[in-house]
Amino acid sequence: MKRSTMRIAALLGFSVLLLSPACWASLEWKFRTESSYCVSNCNNDTSPKGFKSITTGGPNLTASAWRTTSNTDLTLGAAPLTIWQGTSWANGLGVSGDGNSPDHATDNHGYYEAVLFDFGVGNKVILDGIKLGWAREGPFSGNWYDQADLSVLAYTGSGGTPDDLTGLKFNKDSTGSIISDGWEHVADYANVDQTKAAYQGINAGGKSSRYWLVSAFNEHFGTPSGNGFSKNNDYAKIYALSGTLDKPSGGGNAVPEPSSLLLLTLGLPLIGRRAPSFLSSRSA
Repeated sequence: MKRSTMRIAALLGFSVLLLSPACWASLEWKFRTESSYCVSNCNNDTSPKGFKSITTGGPNLTASAWRTTSNTDLTLGAAPLTIWQGTSWANGLGVSGDGNSPDHATDNHGYYEAVLFDFGVGNKVILDGIKLGWAREGPFSGNWYDQADLSVLAYTGSGGTPDDLTGLKFNKDSTGSIISDGWEHVADYANVDQTKAAYQGINAGGKSSRYWLVSAFNEHFGTPSGNGFSKNNDYAKIYALSGTLDKPSGGGNAVPEPSSLLLLTLGLPLIGRRAPSFLSSRSA
C-alpha cells in the first residue's frame, strides 16, 4: 500500500474515533428552583417533574421520590419529592418527611429514602459524578459533620416497570428485592461533602442506564456500617448530577467535544492534499 494511502486511511480512522460515542460531551443536571432550572413551579413543590439539563443541552430527566415503610420494613412506596432553594449551601432534592431539618433531606433516619432519575426513552446515561447542596451526618441532636454517605443503583434489567418501585424490598436478599427486579448495586460512597465546588466521582465501572437511583446509605445492599460508613444518621440534598450519553437518542441530544471537531477540521486539508497523489498513482 502506498504511504499516501496509508496516511489517508489512518487519518480517516482517527477522525471516526474522535467522533465515537465515547467522545460525546459531558452533561450536567442541576436541581434548583429558578425558572431556568425547572420546567414548572418547583419552589418547595412536593412533586417537581421534568428538570432540564442546563449546561450542554442534554436530555430532560424526571425525578421521583421513594422511601421504605420504616428502617425495619424495607418495602418501598412513593414519597413527596421536594426541591429546596435556601442559602448557598441548602439547594437540592430532598424526600420530605415532616418538613423539618434534617428530615427534609434524602435520609436514612426513620426510613431509607431515595430519588429515582429517569433520563427518558432512548437515553442511556453513564453517570460519573454527584454534588450535594446540603448534607449532615451525625446523631439527630448532637455534633454534625457536613457530609453524608450515599448508595447508588442502576437499572440493568430488561423488563418490569423500573419507574415504579412500589412494593419492592429495598435490600438485596429478600423475596421481591429491588435487586432481583433488575436493579444493580453500583457502589456506596462514604463522607460525600456538602460542596458545589467539585463532583464526587461515582460509577468507576462506567455502567450506563436510563434509570438511576441515589439513596442515603443502605447497608442492606451489602456494605456493612463502620469503616467510614454510618447508618441511620445520613441526610443529603442532591444538588447536581454529571455524566455522558452512552446511547444518544435520535433527537441529537449529544454534542461532540469541540476538540474532536477541531482535530477533524485540521485533518481535512491533509486529505485534500493527499488525494491527487493517491488518484494519480492508481491511474498510472
